Amino acid sequence: RRETLGRASALAEAIGSERAALAAAQRRHAAAADALAQLRGRLSLAPDGSQDHQVAQLAGQHADWLAASRVAAEADTTLRLREEAVLPAHRALAEPGVAERKSRADAAHLRAEELRYAIAAVEAAVADARASREWEKAVADLAVARDRLVEDLAQARRAALAEALLVDLRASNAATRRPAVLDRAASLLGDFTRGRGVLEVDGGADAEAAFAVLDTHTGARQSPAELSDGTRAQLLLAVRLGFIETMEHGTALPLFLDETLTTTDDERFAAVAVALGGIARDQGRQVFYLTSQPRDVEAWRSALAAAGLPAPHVLDLAAARRLARAATIDQLPPPPQVAAPRPGPGPEGLAAWRLAVGVPPFDPRREPAAQHVDWLLLDDADLLYRLVVARAELVGTALAARDHLVAAGVMDEGAASALAARAGLLGMFCAQWRIGRGRALDFGDIEASGAVSNVMHERVQAVFEQSGGDATTFLAGLEGVKGLRESIIARVREHLAEAGITDERDILDEAGVLQRVLAQAGLLATRSGAPAPDASLVADCVSRWWKAALAALAR
Repeated sequence: RRETLGRASALAEAIGSERAALAAAQRRHAAAADALAQLRGRLSLAPDGSQDHQVAQLAGQHADWLAASRVAAEADTTLRLREEAVLPAHRALAEPGVAERKSRADAAHLRAEELRYAIAAVEAAVADARASREWEKAVADLAVARDRLVEDLAQARRAALAEALLVDLRASNAATRRPAVLDRAASLLGDFTRGRGVLEVDGGADAEAAFAVLDTHTGARQSPAELSDGTRAQLLLAVRLGFIETMEHGTALPLFLDETLTTTDDERFAAVAVALGGIARDQGRQVFYLTSQPRDVEAWRSALAAAGLPAPHVLDLAAARRLARAATIDQLPPPPQVAAPRPGPGPEGLAAWRLAVGVPPFDPRREPAAQHVDWLLLDDADLLYRLVVARAELVGTALAARDHLVAAGVMDEGAASALAARAGLLGMFCAQWRIGRGRALDFGDIEASGAVSNVMHERVQAVFEQSGGDATTFLAGLEGVKGLRESIIARVREHLAEAGITDERDILDEAGVLQRVLAQAGLLATRSGAPAPDASLVADCVSRWWKAALAALAR
């Protein structure tokens, strides 16, 4: 019985303990149910649990939430650091002041972009203008006007009357002494120059006679050696025609002119053509003008038509002989081949080949046409080799001989077009690189200024040879030339600045050059209807040329 009572007591205790546990579980269940109801309420879920599956979806986004929290924390840290770096004066600004400054900064940035494209447009227009004869004529007119202004006013006043009397005496003396052939030559020169040039003769019985030309616009009196090529050609033609007309008797001899006017400007060309057309009409004289330039044919037609003279009879000798207008590759003797090995494989082989054949370094101060084609090809070893063997290693040569090179199979039309496009980019790059730096100086640039007299020519040339083609060094050297007036140096300096040889603008960095080249290339493509340039290709070209240009500066 004691055992039975003991088991009953233990069972009663166990039942009590379980009942206590059940009561606790029920309380926890009730608390959990309340918590679940509250959670469903916060999450806007149905109270009956029908939308509880959305909780699992939210739990799946927990990792993304943690990552977003980290990013937000990093952003807060960055913001705090930047706020600490802000100047106290700026930190004290109210929010409207900050917004106003930001607005102004944004507007300035947009304006800068507009100005960059405007600069590119202006430079494209300047490039177009420089390619035309109107620009050349304007530069020539400007040089003449400047020459007039630099004359010393006091000296001109003192010499004006004496010069007028001297001219009158010369004209009177020449009219009474010179033979008929010179009278006729003087008349023809007046026709050729439209009254601007007057033929004079120096010397006489006791001295050797010599021609001189008086410019009635400037008062300058020059010997044939001092004349420009165009005026000298007009003088010699006038003298020869005067001699022919005076010496012939009865029959008018035909005149044969072999590209006599090819190097003259449009105004001189038209004046001489009209004068010769009048001679042909009035004297019944045949005038044969031989040329290989189609432009000369059109110039003759235009000049005669404008003057109301009979049109010229054009005879195409190639067509008359049933030949092509120009000799084909097969008709020309093959040029001597260049003894050059083929480039080895890979960049290392190409680099070794460049050293072996002597590819010259890139120099952006020189004209693009004088650069080696290697700078356009971006490591196209096969085409580079073929162009070198064909003696078309310079950009200008390759472009001029494009059709012949295509016909000979040196390159196809696609490669020729790509070469021409990159040559255009090279020209744009050189123009932008020269901003603030200028270009290489040639002695012809100095002569074109018209400021250096024959007396100072040798001394100035010696300074040029010592300058190595650097305009700044040359101008500095002129300061030490004995007897060279400061006014002459100023005229040379102004001419070099106008010709783009010296440039005082701020130098562009590589990014600025690239941006302008892209903008200018895009504008030109839009104008011509061509596809937009490949920006990555342009960037590669500019990067290569920029590095080579810096290396040229370091040499």
